[in-house]
Amino acid sequence: MCGITSVDNAQQAAAAGADAIGMILWAKSPRLIETKRAAEIIASLPPLVSRVGVFVDAGVSFVMQCARALKLDCVQLHGRESLDYVMAMRELRVIRAIRSEQLGDYAGDLPPNLVALLVDSGAGGTGIEQDWATLDQQLKSMKLSIPVILAGGLRADNVGNVVRKLRPFGVDVSSGIEREPAIKDDERMRAFVRSVMTADME
Repeated sequence: MCGITSVDNAQQAAAAGADAIGMILWAKSPRLIETKRAAEIIASLPPLVSRVGVFVDAGVSFVMQCARALKLDCVQLHGRESLDYVMAMRELRVIRAIRSEQLGDYAGDLPPNLVALLVDSGAGGTGIEQDWATLDQQLKSMKLSIPVILAGGLRADNVGNVVRKLRPFGVDVSSGIEREPAIKDDERMRAFVRSVMTADME
C-alpha cells in the first residue's frame, strides 16, 4: 500500500494485511511526506511489514542517506533512473517502476540488487488503469528473471481478476484505497486485501 502519509493510515494498512508500506519522498507528489514523518510511520509498524521509500530522479547520495537513516527495506524508483543508477546503490534492495512498453529493457542480465519490477500504467497514484489483457500477453511472451509487481488503477473490485489472470508476485495500490487524495480509507484497504487474498487462495 503506497502513498501512506500518517501513522494512523500505516497502522490501518498493516492491520488490514499489507505486506509493505510505501512512503513517497518526492517533492512534487501530493502524497509527499518529510523524513521525520516517515520515521514516525516506520516506528509505528509491526515486524514483518516492509518499509519502502519511493523516489523520483533523486541523487544517489540522497536516496542512500534516506534509506540508511530510515532503515528502509527497499527503495522504489519511479523516474528515469538507469540500470547504472541501480548498480550505484548496490547495498540497497531496489524495486524499479516502469511502464509496460519498457519491459523489453529488463529482459537481460540485471543488477543483483534489483529485486522486482513494478509495472505501472504511468505516473504513480493517478488511478489510470492498465490494459491488463495486453500486459498479460507481454509478460507471457517474456522470460523475466525477477518478480513482477502490478499497479495501475487497481481497486477492490478489479484486483481479484488481475491476480487470477496475471498471477503477479504482488500488487501495488495507492489512489484505489483513498477516501480523498493522500488520505487512505480503512474499509477500502480491508476490502482490497480481502479481494487479493480470495483470488490468491483460488
